[in-house]
Amino acid sequence: MPQQRSERRPIDYWRPLLPQLRRLGIEFDQRMQQAWEMCSCSYVTDVKILTALLRIGSRCFECLPENWLEVGEDLRKNTFSGLNPFPDINPCHPEMAEIAARVNFPIWIRTMELAGIGKTITCHHFCRAISETLLTPWQGPTANGATLIKYLGLCLNEQIGKEHSDFAQSPLVLKNMPRTRQIIEALGHVPPEPDDFQYVLCLEKGEIAFRATSLLADFLIRVPDGSIIGNRGLLTHLKERFGVFTPDEIAELEDLLRNPKSIERDFQKFFESHSHFFRRWDYREVYTQVYLARDDQGPLIPDFILTNPEIQEATIVELKLPKPKLIRRQQNRDRFADSVMEARSQLLEYRDWFEEKGNREKLVGKVSMEIFRPRLAVVIGRSADFKCAIDRQKLAARTSDIDVVTYDDVLACARRRMVSIGSRTS
Repeated sequence: MPQQRSERRPIDYWRPLLPQLRRLGIEFDQRMQQAWEMCSCSYVTDVKILTALLRIGSRCFECLPENWLEVGEDLRKNTFSGLNPFPDINPCHPEMAEIAARVNFPIWIRTMELAGIGKTITCHHFCRAISETLLTPWQGPTANGATLIKYLGLCLNEQIGKEHSDFAQSPLVLKNMPRTRQIIEALGHVPPEPDDFQYVLCLEKGEIAFRATSLLADFLIRVPDGSIIGNRGLLTHLKERFGVFTPDEIAELEDLLRNPKSIERDFQKFFESHSHFFRRWDYREVYTQVYLARDDQGPLIPDFILTNPEIQEATIVELKLPKPKLIRRQQNRDRFADSVMEARSQLLEYRDWFEEKGNREKLVGKVSMEIFRPRLAVVIGRSADFKCAIDRQKLAARTSDIDVVTYDDVLACARRRMVSIGSRTS
C-alpha cells in the first residue's frame, strides 16, 4: 500500500464527493448506491454505510458485534451521543451527506484506489479501505473523525483514549483496543459480492411481488419460423435460499410475540412458511415434524430438523413459547429455569435416537444424509431475562450441549439481513 496516498488523490478534500466521482466516471454498484441513499437524509459516515449494507442483506458481516444495530438505535434516540462530526449543523441539512463524506475522506481515497480501472465502487472495496486506512498511519490531509473506532468502542465496551482525534492516530489507539482491532482486520477480508442485484416483478398467487435476481447473460435463440430473438438469462434469489427478510415478515413475527393468545402451533406455522428465519444455523434443507419411529414406544416428532449435506451438519430445533422465564435466580445459584431444562431433556431424547445405526439409515431417504449426533437448539423466551452478556455466557456454558435462542435473537438476525425496497421522493 502506498505510503503517501495524498500525492495521488483523485478528488479534492474540500469539495462534495459524489459530483467528483461522477466527473471521474466512478460509480457505486447497486448495494453501495442503495446504502448511500438509505443514510443520505443525514450525514454519511463509515458507520452509517456499514449499517445500511447490513440492513440490505450484504454478506459476510458476521464480524460486526451482535449489538451493532441496538447501539445505533440508542445513539439515534440520544442525538448520536457525540458521534455527529458536525454538532453545530442540522443533521437533516440537504448538504450534510456530502459534507460528512469529508470526515471519511482517507477511506474514500483508498476505496477509489482499490476500485482501480473498473471504476465501480463495491462493498468489498469500501470495507477493505476501512481496514487498511485505520490500520495504517494516514499521511494525507487532516481528517477528524474515524467514527468507526468510536462506535465499535461503544459496542464492545472498550475505552477510547483521549489521544484519539483523527486517522493518523488510529493505529496507535487500536493497539489498546484488541477486540476493535480484530473486527477492523476482519473487514479487510470481506469477499467480493456477486453481481449487482436486479429486481423483477412477479405475479405470485394473484399478487405482485418483488424478487431479487442477478443477470447471467444475454443470448439469442432461433424460433421455429427461423427468426432470431433476444433473451436475457436471470438467476433468481428465492428468499429461503438467499437468506433475506422483508419488513412485513418481521412485523408478522412481532405481532405473534405481542399477542398473548399465540400458541406453539402459531409459531410452528410461521416458521414453516418462513423457514429462512433459521438462517442463523446455516441450513440448506428444512424438514418439519419428521417422525422418528421407535419399536417399543410412540414416535418422537421434533419440530424441525435442519441439514447441510455439503458439510454434513444437522441441527434439531424445538420451538417453545416466548412467555416462560428463562432463568431461575437463587443466591449464588442462577440456572436455566425448568422450561429450558425440559426442552433440553426433550432434545437429548431426540439425539439419542440417532445413536442407533438402524435409525439413522431409515431416515436417510427423508433427509438426504445420515445424521449422527446432531446439534440441538431451542427457541424460547425473550432476551430481557438475561442481566448482561456475561450472565448469558455463564448460563450457556453450564448447558453447552444445547443452543438456547430467544425470539429476540431470531428477530435481530432477521433485521440485520432485512431488504428494503422503497422509492425516493423529491
